[in-house]
Parts: sequence; structure tokens; C-alpha cells
Amino acid sequence: MLWRGEQRSNHMTKVPYSITGQRASSADSATWVDFGSVVEHYGNDSFDGIGFVFAEGGGLTGIDLDHCVGRNGELEAKAAAIVGAFKSYTECSVSGNGLHIIVRASVEQGIRASIRSRLDIPVEIYSHGRYFTMTGSIYGESVNIAYAQNIVDYLREVISPAASNDKTQSEKGSKPRYLGNDELIQAALSAKNGDKFRRLWSGDMSMYGGDHSRADAALLRMLLSWTKDDIERTDCLFRQSGLYREEKWNKRPDYRKRTFEFLMGAGRHKP
Repeated sequence: MLWRGEQRSNHMTKVPYSITGQRASSADSATWVDFGSVVEHYGNDSFDGIGFVFAEGGGLTGIDLDHCVGRNGELEAKAAAIVGAFKSYTECSVSGNGLHIIVRASVEQGIRASIRSRLDIPVEIYSHGRYFTMTGSIYGESVNIAYAQNIVDYLREVISPAASNDKTQSEKGSKPRYLGNDELIQAALSAKNGDKFRRLWSGDMSMYGGDHSRADAALLRMLLSWTKDDIERTDCLFRQSGLYREEKWNKRPDYRKRTFEFLMGAGRHKP
């Protein structure tokens, strides 16, 4: 989405807009578009910035740390501890006195903590129904989005034990637990077809007569199943496998694109 600063009740509000110029909503996917389209309209129209929406089921969670950066750039101690624990993509907020962290995790309901909470600093955590105003001003050295479900769960517990316990009880037995990268690979290795996954993951192409492309497709198909068709995450995982080829996969975006298009279409169920 795009956003524009507007004066509301004696304070500035960051109002979201779609590329049509109409008001947008973080709860209405019809008002969202891809990043390229947003960039194009941001350059042509009078908007103040770009916003990223956390979509339900998207697998991403945002942690908003407010009023934690001093005028000298020094970070408040507890905020620094949180940033250090996540080691994930972090950028400075529009105001310059806060931070936005994005991680791979999910929460059933968002949570907001004021300076009167157990953490003593303003913190918000949510994975759907909200958006971040993005600046691209990276804080620290972490530029990758880390898998951090356990840390998110722990932070929620610190902020509000009751909310965390309620979530645990309500979700128990009703929703599969989100698996981080290492856990997902271990689960795939331990599954019924784990031997096949292990051989492909290690780079063994013997099941496909040494045909690298067929082996690529087979492993990618299995990864897509485990990630629930998350192409970006599947791509990230595939690059850690023994089948990954820099020349073929990274420097040939056409090959990568065609492979995913095939797997998401006609090749979804082929062996």
C-alpha cells in the first residue's frame, strides 16, 4: 500500500491508500498490490511512503518498538535486547525514534504493550490486520528475515502471560504449530517419504537417472508441500540443499520462474 500523513485531532496520522488514490485497508486485500506497482505510483503521485501489509496466513510477524531510539542514536537497553534476540530484518521507523522488526512467525491475535507493561517499553506484535510504514533505513546488520516463532512466543509471554496462555489453550489440538526452517527440514527427513527427501536434499540424483532438472522439481515439490505453497520460503530452503546450483538457479531467473510455474500448475502431482 501507499500512505500519506494527514492531520487528525491535533496529531499526524499515517493514512493508507491504494494505487487508485482511494483509501486502503489492512483488512481488505483488494486494496493491496505488488511492490513494483506501489513503487511506480509512489514515484508519480503525492504520497509520503510505502506500507507493507501483514496478511493473515502470510507467515510474517511485525514487532513495533516505539520510542526506543534516543537523540544520540543510542538504543534503549530492553529494545536492544529484543533486537539482538531476533537477529532479523530491522529498520528505523518514519519518526526515527522507533524500530520495526520483521520475522517469520505467526500469532493468532496481535498484542500491544505500553510502557506500563512488564517490559516497560511500548511494543506491538501482530501478523495480520496491520501494516508497517517502510523506510528502508536498516538498523544494524541483519538484512534477512529470520525464523523466530519461539522468540515471538516468549516475548508475548513476557508482555502478557494471560494472553499467551489463552492462545495456547485455544490453539491446542486445533492448529498445527508453525515450524522454523530447521524444524521443517527435520520433520521432512522423519516423514514417511523421508528417505527420498534425504537423498534429494543431499544432492543425490540417482532416482532420476542423474537428471538434475527432474531432481530439482522433485525436491521443490516436496518443499512446497511442507511450506504450504510458500514459494519464497521454498526458494530459500532449496538454496540450502545439495541440488542448488548457482549458475542454473540463481543466475537463470527464467529457469527458476518456469520451474515454479510448472510445479504450481500441471506438475503439482507428477512424481
